[in-house]
Amino acid sequence: MTLGAVVASGFAGPLAWKLGRKSCLWAACLLCAASDAIMMGTTSIGALYVGRFFIGLANGLFMTFSQLYIQECSPAKYRGLMLSAFQFWTSIGTLVGTVVDNFTAPLEGKKEYLIPLGLIYVIPFFIAVSLFFIPESPRWLMEKGKTEKARKSMLWLRPNKDAVDGELAGIQDAIDEANAAESGTSLFLDMFRGVDLRRTLLAVGAVNTQAASGAMFMIAYGTYFFEMAGVGKPFENSVALVTVGVVAIILNTCIITRYGRRRTFLISGLILCAITMLIIAIVYNIQPKAPSTGKLMVGISVVYIFGYNGMSRRECILFSWDGLLISFAGMISSYAWLSGGELPSQRLRSYTFGLAASVGFFGAWLAT
Repeated sequence: MTLGAVVASGFAGPLAWKLGRKSCLWAACLLCAASDAIMMGTTSIGALYVGRFFIGLANGLFMTFSQLYIQECSPAKYRGLMLSAFQFWTSIGTLVGTVVDNFTAPLEGKKEYLIPLGLIYVIPFFIAVSLFFIPESPRWLMEKGKTEKARKSMLWLRPNKDAVDGELAGIQDAIDEANAAESGTSLFLDMFRGVDLRRTLLAVGAVNTQAASGAMFMIAYGTYFFEMAGVGKPFENSVALVTVGVVAIILNTCIITRYGRRRTFLISGLILCAITMLIIAIVYNIQPKAPSTGKLMVGISVVYIFGYNGMSRRECILFSWDGLLISFAGMISSYAWLSGGELPSQRLRSYTFGLAASVGFFGAWLAT
């Protein structure tokens, strides 16, 4: 599945340039439905792997193009808020999936996996239908020279109609400036030339802070981790972690549009995640079976997820070191994708963001 996401994100640039954002999201919906049908109907391990690969392709397209669409269509002032909403619904989906899997696992026969797989159809169907009622990205339309369609798209997206022409003029100026700096070779190679090389490295680095934080370990193996450690009820613990993550994202939306400092939040978040995981490793290694160890692991895991998904200044972790009050405000999940989408130039955004997402999925695969 992760391999599919790496491949799909890696080809995001050419796909976005040729097909646009909506067409790629429709393709993701079709791939998701096809993979689900394969997994529900097969009894072959080989076909199951094919289905998992297809759903990985769909996931890569969903993750890349949904965020690319948000970044290009939302006003700059509210871009962070919109991407926080994306992370919120991703966490909600994880929570729903965890609950469904838990309650269908005891069922006899094929019901235990057919019901969860069948529910996968709901959201892609909703997305596929909803795409008919929203416009294409005005930035992509402007790049393709479809100025009038871009204006209609922007009028649909903006409540303040008087500001549309000015915003379109700014987009056109950025396109003209980027075209003037074009090297004449492939867009892929342009990502690694001049100032765009620095933008590419920063975008890839920003997105990969998610994998570097160790989040995939906590997300993918949370239930197994608690079961192996003998800590309480694994399912309830994993649901608690996801729920805390949802609450943290809600708090994050309150500040993400007000404060900048992407670098500060990402660095402090990584430090907090590293400290909490180190504490878990040390305590479990010293007293693996002690009741106090179990309680501490659950508590520290909650702190980890809260720091990963975001916390405001009022909810941050404070401690004193030689009289100095240290504050950690970790916001990796939202700020990683936000920074990865803001850093590339407009002309190369789909290529750079797709590369960053692909490397990020590869890093997540290594982390698991």
